Amino acid sequence: MLWLGTEGVDGPGTAGDRQRLLPDDDGGLLDPMWVDGKLVFSSDRAASFPDRTREQANLWIYDDAPTGEAEPRQLTFQGEGAGYVRDATTDGTRITWHSRGEIHVLDSLDAEPRRLEVTLPGASAAPLTVSPTQNLDAVVPDHTGDASVVSWRGATFWLTHREGPARALAAVSGVRTREPVLLGRTGGWLWPPMPRARMHWRSSRSTATAGTGGCWAGSWGECSTWPRTRPASAWP
Repeated sequence: MLWLGTEGVDGPGTAGDRQRLLPDDDGGLLDPMWVDGKLVFSSDRAASFPDRTREQANLWIYDDAPTGEAEPRQLTFQGEGAGYVRDATTDGTRITWHSRGEIHVLDSLDAEPRRLEVTLPGASAAPLTVSPTQNLDAVVPDHTGDASVVSWRGATFWLTHREGPARALAAVSGVRTREPVLLGRTGGWLWPPMPRARMHWRSSRSTATAGTGGCWAGSWGECSTWPRTRPASAWP
């Protein structure tokens, strides 16, 4: 709702007479301001159902406030491409607002709106180059010496020693692994994930499911949820 103090009102919270403007309007009446002695506000009052549902909030000027003898007239005409007029403010002569990440300025009530060009240095994120030896927490070779389980930056990888690929064993966003342990010659390994101190089991050979609260896989692929019970023969 939009109210106008008529007599004895010096500011918010003071006594005096007030008059409600546009009481029959269903649209929002926002950001009222005085610009060159005229009442300006933002509103989507031009929208109606079902014919004009795509109308956007624009600036309106109320030339005859507080008499209310004439209807407000539309000052800006932004469509769907430009978006709503939001957070309009003034210095008494100019009006500025933002729409869909862009700042617009109306230099006077008779001017055409213009987009304000703003350059923000350093706003784009710089690429981060990470060294493979930085944050290298653990290197655990297998019994053949051909490869190692490697813990790096909270993830676990299977790394061959001679120009081979690095295979991600546990590299899920939001889950940190640490201190991987190879289980002899079984082809399996364990790691306690953070922040839970629960052991997880991963095997390189096809086996039955086992354990509670962790995971078991038949290959170096994805880990599946453990059931609550396990056969005694599940452990290597």
